[in-house]
Amino acid sequence: MVKHSDTPPPPRGQETSKMNTSSQAKKSRLLWSSQLHSRFLAAVNVLGVDSATPSQILELMNVEFLTREQVKSHLQKYKLNLNRTEEAASKKHNNPDTDRKTSLLEKLKLIEGTLQSSRLEREKLEVQLNQPPVLSAD
Repeated sequence: MVKHSDTPPPPRGQETSKMNTSSQAKKSRLLWSSQLHSRFLAAVNVLGVDSATPSQILELMNVEFLTREQVKSHLQKYKLNLNRTEEAASKKHNNPDTDRKTSLLEKLKLIEGTLQSSRLEREKLEVQLNQPPVLSAD
């Protein structure tokens, strides 16, 4: 037989003091400066993106106030951003419309270059035709 307590549960939001203590222990959000991020990148580059662990990165960075959890979170965000960037680049290169536009632009530039060369050649010929003949003194 299960005994039920005569005391009602505490009202919502006022659970136990243990809960309040753990929420107070939460650290404030870390703002990654460019210098701190540079140290992070240097560590990740040494270890390799795929094999780097938060503990190894933390050790290489040698920053006293950082925690493993902060580095872990930053590494996850970094990898996510890296994957998004690679996917966007892949889509850009595999897009047939982009390839067709690039190809047409290259052809247009080639035609413009050919036209420019033709204009220069025509101008040279006109100058030569308009000059009086050079007589040699023999």
